[in-house]
Amino acid sequence: LYGSAGESAAQVTPMCSGACTAGAKCGMATVTPELCEAGTFCPSGSSLSTQCPLGTFGAVAGLSSVEQCSECPAGSACAAGSVVPTPCSAGSYTSSSGAPACTSCASGTHQPGSGQTVCDECAAGTYCPEGAPAELECSPGTYGDAEGRSECTSCAAGTHQSTKGQQACVECKAGTYCVVGSVTAELCAAGRYSSSSAAESSNSCLQCPAGTACSAGSATASLCLAGSFTSSDGESEIGRAHV
Repeated sequence: LYGSAGESAAQVTPMCSGACTAGAKCGMATVTPELCEAGTFCPSGSSLSTQCPLGTFGAVAGLSSVEQCSECPAGSACAAGSVVPTPCSAGSYTSSSGAPACTSCASGTHQPGSGQTVCDECAAGTYCPEGAPAELECSPGTYGDAEGRSECTSCAAGTHQSTKGQQACVECKAGTYCVVGSVTAELCAAGRYSSSSAAESSNSCLQCPAGTACSAGSATASLCLAGSFTSSDGESEIGRAHV
């Protein structure tokens, strides 16, 4: 209630003017109703303002009912008592109106912009953890062979990948080997060779037999020419025979 009598004693008598007007609030001993602040509403007879509920906002002062609070648009969120909608930040979204909070982009998706209603699937060769604002390129030694990946896959044994952001790994050549997650192929050691591609470990590199020699990375054992020799297995250099 409020009253406008000039004497303070009259404020507690039937001379009070009546219920506080809609859109305003009247506390104790109110002379003039106070307009309800933006983000709230006040039905007739209110002593306090009431916040606009979750998912809505009140852009102007003096609202008189909850129905006058506006629904938060898609792409934004509204906490209780919001004056304006808050656009969803990068890496989040709301797909429909009336959201109290934004939703993080799911794993495998991203959103670089603010105020968005959807998240975009990550491209092949990239990955996106939950809430990603941008795609992340697969690092060397890994790959992403499909869209919408939440993580990249390590190159399988026998393959390697030296470049980031790739969709496949490359088979290791003969004379080399590649363990899981290899960035580059490892050469078979001197004195050993590997005639097959996609070798998975150093155990695939075979010892050169006597009468041959193998430099590092050899795909075949080189036979000793006339006038040269190797006397044991695993030789990397050919010796010259003495006449």
